[in-house]
Amino acid sequence: MTRKHLVAIMVFCLVAVWGMPAFAIENSDRFLLCSAEYQRQHGPEAFLEAYYNLFSITDTFEVTPENERFVRCAGAEMARVEPGQTYRKEHFPGLRANLDAVNAGLSALFQDPDKVPGLSRGQRDFLSWHFASDKEYKTNFSDSRNNVHVVGWDRSDTVTGEREYTLITYGLLRCIALIAVSSDGSAYFSHNSGILPTQTFKEIEAFVKSHPNPVIFSMGVNPAAMAGLLRNDMQLDVPIYLASKDSANGTIWSVRLTRTPDAFALAVNSRDLPMTGPHMSRFLESLQTKPYNYGRTADIFPGTDYAPVPFVALEDLYKGHAPADVWPKGYLAPAP
Repeated sequence: MTRKHLVAIMVFCLVAVWGMPAFAIENSDRFLLCSAEYQRQHGPEAFLEAYYNLFSITDTFEVTPENERFVRCAGAEMARVEPGQTYRKEHFPGLRANLDAVNAGLSALFQDPDKVPGLSRGQRDFLSWHFASDKEYKTNFSDSRNNVHVVGWDRSDTVTGEREYTLITYGLLRCIALIAVSSDGSAYFSHNSGILPTQTFKEIEAFVKSHPNPVIFSMGVNPAAMAGLLRNDMQLDVPIYLASKDSANGTIWSVRLTRTPDAFALAVNSRDLPMTGPHMSRFLESLQTKPYNYGRTADIFPGTDYAPVPFVALEDLYKGHAPADVWPKGYLAPAP
């Protein structure tokens, strides 16, 4: 046997043992089972932390007694890691090799309530949307089992001809949710981070002109600015109601519109961002340096407590009227 043949056999054996590329998740089903187990044992936020410990674009990952089993599920090369140690990700060049396929599996996993008990439907939809989304969250997601439409960042959705559905968006920090509903049961829903969302204005104008008795809601940071543009620039002479978030940086909203056969209802889950030393949340720090969903996703994981928010009519705001915990007068009242 020549030396050339011997080298070829050795390379073949290494490939057979370790797979290609190094440390790619060879058995995605096993990794999904480990993910479900870790979520059940430690909770969804701890799971998100463990996931991004491995797969974020940071330089290192840590192995702890709590996450050791989860880390080892990620591939054959993880057999050599030890608890209490920190490893540089550059030494595992295949770490993210088949991450898209793994994320697709995680998205499907969180749609199955039997595999992830203890999560609300909204929390499962958040996690499914999160793992299905692109790196900037500019992705819509549909939970067809429950007819839930998750609207991504700088995206919109319109639902018509359906008696029961939910439209929801997550991670409203410095953004605005522009929503329009009609007495025929239709709804338009958008999440806007831009100062002047031209496309959103065109879409909401088209909705208002094609549906009976439309009402518009502007919700988030400085909602009056958006509402004023709709009224004065777009000349939309329809009722416009505002709900203002207390802080541009300190709280995050998840906004949910629910349609039943008899009514619409708008509700918000409000979450305070944690403080880290003299700085705001690690999530805010991540906004400056890297794509959002490679940052501190656990910071915006929604709770289960959604509640109505006070609205004020645009014209009443100019008159100094205070917001009230009422649905717009003369429209469909929310279901009790």
